[in-house]
Amino acid sequence: MSSAAVSTVLVAVLAWLARTIIYERLKAGVQHEFNEKLETIRAEAKQRETLLQAELKAQDTRLQAELRNRDQQLQLLQSGVLSARASRQAALDARRLDAIDALWASFHGLAPLRMAARFMETIKYDAALTHAATDPNTRAFFTDLSRLAGVTTEKLQARAEESPWKARLYVSEQAWKLFEAYQGVLHVLLLRLKQLETGIDKDFTKIEKSIAEVKGALPHYTKFLDQHGADVLPLLIEDLGAAFERELLGMLNNEPRGARDVDEVGILMAAAEKFIASNQKTVSATGQGQSTETNRQP
Repeated sequence: MSSAAVSTVLVAVLAWLARTIIYERLKAGVQHEFNEKLETIRAEAKQRETLLQAELKAQDTRLQAELRNRDQQLQLLQSGVLSARASRQAALDARRLDAIDALWASFHGLAPLRMAARFMETIKYDAALTHAATDPNTRAFFTDLSRLAGVTTEKLQARAEESPWKARLYVSEQAWKLFEAYQGVLHVLLLRLKQLETGIDKDFTKIEKSIAEVKGALPHYTKFLDQHGADVLPLLIEDLGAAFERELLGMLNNEPRGARDVDEVGILMAAAEKFIASNQKTVSATGQGQSTETNRQP
């Protein structure tokens, strides 16, 4: 091989070696620079992750503190409301007991009128009214009955002045309805006895009102009253009195007084459920926020 050929081969080999060395150096430099940047990115990502975790922890701490504060406020509010409600309820209970006492005393004060009602149980009023208008003996008979009942005009006036109308606000609607029906029937029956005593030939008593009150207080007797009319009112005195006594005993035993109690309980339950739901939404939203932030981490 000639020297020229050898020189050509050597030059080619040297050129290849030079290119290889330069390529490897460039490759090593690029790899080193890439590794440095990658480490920098990793360090920055780790730092951001640390900061984010610290921020989330701080937010969680603040949220827990806020929830505890809200719980304390709720407890204070509940205790204040319950205390005020207890005081109000105690005052109402005292008034209610006074009202029950007054109504019960008035109920027993009607006892003399029950004697007159008892006399009217077996009397056909329309026929008796016709006889009393023309027959002095019939009027005398009813005068004797009225005297036996022991109810005078003075006693009736005294009872009117002692009417327990102030108790109406503090007793149940049914208790007042029963008392009015009971009292109304006794008064009407007494007036009927007085009319028979005086011989008035026309019924001026408000018997229809008494019948309506009894139907409202004892609705299961509606058909009975429609069939037999006012003459059976004296027979319902005992049932009215027994129902009235049961209603007062129910009030004394704090039995539910009707739809208003149910509505009030429903309102309190709805408020409690609303507060619980609000807290659950707050906690859920916080948890979702933390999950989103975690998912965004590189």
